[in-house]
Amino acid sequence: MTLPRSGTGMFLGKFMPPHLGHLYLGEFAQQYVADLAVVVGTLASEPIPGELRYAWMRELFPNARVIHLTDENPQYPHEHPDFWAIWQASLQRVLPWRPDYVGRVQAGQSVLVVGASGGVGSYAVQLAKAFGAEVTGVCSAAKADLVASLGADHVIDYTRDDFAAGSRRYDLVLDIAGNPSLKRLRRALRPRGTAVFVGGENAGVLIGMGRQLRGVLLSVFVRQRLALLTAKERASDYESLTDLIEAGQLVPSIDRTYPLEDAPLAVRQLEAGHVRGKVAITVDR
Repeated sequence: MTLPRSGTGMFLGKFMPPHLGHLYLGEFAQQYVADLAVVVGTLASEPIPGELRYAWMRELFPNARVIHLTDENPQYPHEHPDFWAIWQASLQRVLPWRPDYVGRVQAGQSVLVVGASGGVGSYAVQLAKAFGAEVTGVCSAAKADLVASLGADHVIDYTRDDFAAGSRRYDLVLDIAGNPSLKRLRRALRPRGTAVFVGGENAGVLIGMGRQLRGVLLSVFVRQRLALLTAKERASDYESLTDLIEAGQLVPSIDRTYPLEDAPLAVRQLEAGHVRGKVAITVDR
């Protein structure tokens, strides 16, 4: 069966020098992506000039958008604390289309939020519902009522049930808890579904990003999409959030407030997993 080509995609590398592996990966991507951008990176010290590598890639991919990124960005996450933000800003300057939202939720889709009762998850549940999705939240039994009150259609108690073990499959999985294996995440997804990793974790080396980076690399070889979420600030997003807040579709879930002197206690409660949603610190003037 031949699947329709649609959407936009990016293939980023140093290509020093280009080889058959690059050709095979690019051709694979072009089977599914209608508008592929091949981005040739720049190094601080270049044994092979970027202009030459750019010319080679244009020869290899005559039907793709080949772009020479001249910014000298860090090559690895540990080299700069703002690694992801730097790369995001660079790519947005050169790509011919604005990168889409990572999850791409559409009305009628099924969404699983792992870690639905936390500070991020409580907003994710509400946003997915506002976009018209059928939402399932994963949390402990003690917080199931909170997740249901936020609009979740289904709630799974992770202490009793495995979200990947049943027959239900999801178009989008938001992995906020940072615990499921890649195998479990993929089992919960539909054949062309997307899993989005939110935040870092204690998952080995690479500043707590080992599992996420393995997932992104795996996406090259499978139909499912495993992607990283990096924070973005756009005025249009704030305007959309304002509309949702004013319509009552997005409300903060505040477990309790603490005076400033009790901030260490609030942090300990968060670390222990006792907080439902968020906590707030009050400052007396």
